[in-house]
Amino acid sequence: MEQEMKYYEHLHRIADSTLPFFFFPGKSSTQLKYSPKWHEEIEIKYILSGTAEFICGTEVLIATAGDIVVVNPCELHGMQTYGDDSVSYHLLMVSAELPLLQEGLTGTMPYFKHLIRGDFVLADYLGQLYYEVTEKPVAYQLGALGILARIFSHLQRYHTIKAANITPESRRMTGRIKPALDHILRHYTENISIQELAERCAMSVYHFCRAFKAVTGNTAISYINQLRINKASALLSTSTLPVAEIAAAAGFSDVCYFSRCFKKQKGVSPAVFQRNALKQQDDPI
Repeated sequence: MEQEMKYYEHLHRIADSTLPFFFFPGKSSTQLKYSPKWHEEIEIKYILSGTAEFICGTEVLIATAGDIVVVNPCELHGMQTYGDDSVSYHLLMVSAELPLLQEGLTGTMPYFKHLIRGDFVLADYLGQLYYEVTEKPVAYQLGALGILARIFSHLQRYHTIKAANITPESRRMTGRIKPALDHILRHYTENISIQELAERCAMSVYHFCRAFKAVTGNTAISYINQLRINKASALLSTSTLPVAEIAAAAGFSDVCYFSRCFKKQKGVSPAVFQRNALKQQDDPI
């Protein structure tokens, strides 16, 4: 896991064998590009400054200072800097098998919302955790565990989407198609063939398509289009670029086809989506 976390990111691990989690205060460079990865830990990234673009599953997010990004176990994800910003953040990695979570969470491991914005209570908990593990006051281990429990009880109460369905078989199958998932996250705005993806996984097209659908719940084409639509949504929400330029930036060569796909997935046209998103930013109340 530690080698995986180092790729394209400059992180300093706070090593403490008495604590059952990893905590990294880190800072990326302005040249950070997507380095797709997945792991069995829950990852929580609290953005301190700058802006970054994240992919979590098929969701594309743009996170800024004060936002919290949550990656669920065994979820393919990546991060890249947005514009010319560098990004500083705190990163918490917690095993989903931690007894504290297994005993404390209701039912199966929840699937948490990816982007959490404006939750000052959760941000304060993460700040308290940072203090405990860096300053190490008396009984800091107990203090850190208590804060960790509050973090996850808060997440389950206010930011749970659904129960996760992670099995040994789904982990194995995710590993088999990981080369294809990696390639998609790096190149989803470009032309990608199913044959190419299958070859990267050393599988026939037939077996690759079955494995991909079993892991993601989507065909590869649908998965790529979801990424493109969500990329476009993020751009439409944060820029005044023309719809045609945003369609091209998201990987659509035909703006009419893009508009049809977008409306089918989002329920409104790209132009209406952009207008509503920008209006909400100007008048958030």
